[in-house]
Amino acid sequence: GFSGQGGLLYRGIENARIGINYRGPMTANLNGSGSLPEIGPDNVTTDFKFPGVLSFGASYQFTEQWLVSLNLDWEMWSSIDEIKRNYSNPILSTVGTNSLETEDSVSVRLGTVYNLSERSALRGGYSYISDAISPDNVPPTLQDFNIHSFAIGYSHGWGSYDVDIGYEFQYMPERESRDVFFSGIHKKHIHSVFAGISYNF
Repeated sequence: GFSGQGGLLYRGIENARIGINYRGPMTANLNGSGSLPEIGPDNVTTDFKFPGVLSFGASYQFTEQWLVSLNLDWEMWSSIDEIKRNYSNPILSTVGTNSLETEDSVSVRLGTVYNLSERSALRGGYSYISDAISPDNVPPTLQDFNIHSFAIGYSHGWGSYDVDIGYEFQYMPERESRDVFFSGIHKKHIHSVFAGISYNF
């Protein structure tokens, strides 16, 4: 898919940066194939739409060691009302459209970095993303949640090497789906551990 984006960055306040950015909507063309019992093999194509996103960001350097940043995203999901899959088999095509009844989604991200030394730093952050799909239309392939994320990390450098480690916990409160074909209760918690090493030439 193709899209465009543009933004502005303001540095007129000492130790602060304020920015705004807009990314236009985009459509991705997807295709695949598979097989179902009693139906057999089939091909499918779909145009998956991504909404426009308006973003606002700000950061402030409180001290030489301590930086705090804030980011707000407004994702315009209300412009997308359905997902349509085009099957070769006419039987599957009868269930190839999911109505979404979406609303715009808002996400908030707050992060901080504290430099312990020139080559080591502690990081922490919290983010919240609101759901966009109506409970009456939540399919299992798009288990839309209100998402709370908490993350911590540490980085340190030795000579030409940099090592990063981190942990993230995502909490998604229980949500009911009242979809005609896929009703039920959805819930999810995710624990993630990250580690990486890089070499600077």
